[in-house]
Amino acid sequence: MTPVGRRSSPKGDLTPSMAVLGLLWDRPDSASRIAIRLEERYPHGRWARTTNYAIFLELAKRGAIEKVQSGTTAPDDIYKTTALGTAEFGGWLREAVKAPPRIRDPTQAWVQHSDESELPEIIQAIERMQKRWRAEYEKAQERLKTELKLGRLGSSDGSDWRGRAQYAVLEDTVRMCGLQVKRCMALQARLENREMHSEIDDG
Repeated sequence: MTPVGRRSSPKGDLTPSMAVLGLLWDRPDSASRIAIRLEERYPHGRWARTTNYAIFLELAKRGAIEKVQSGTTAPDDIYKTTALGTAEFGGWLREAVKAPPRIRDPTQAWVQHSDESELPEIIQAIERMQKRWRAEYEKAQERLKTELKLGRLGSSDGSDWRGRAQYAVLEDTVRMCGLQVKRCMALQARLENREMHSEIDDG
């Protein structure tokens, strides 16, 4: 049986299991609270909250995490990573960055195997995709502004490594989302045989 969120995804993918393990590596927490942290740290993960407790059980079963404090209910129990879990997450991080990025998506496959009569339907799909990415771009911008305003990204001189690292990740997320919007616009423009114009600032 495949463990929850593990081994079923291509090498390099951030699975729910690895995401939870990474958050517990940062600091001990419960299954009930980890859901909020998952949404904050990985807003594009779209993992079901109902899997969190199952992931905790699976990680504990294989010795990657251990309970350090009992809560009022099982999902409120506090867990931390073990030496095995720390080694597993660190090993995954180093292997994940070696994996080649996945470039193709279903839209590309559809375009490649289409004929011109399908163009209106393809354009509609691209516009929907662009709309979703634009919403993510705006959400990422807003989150970066909020974190800066709340002072959660470290000191202004950059001496706080954790704050600087989080700043870099949030800024990179804005950039990636912006690039996806521009990618959709460019794809549509090329298919419609016209020039592309964009107001998106991707950094």
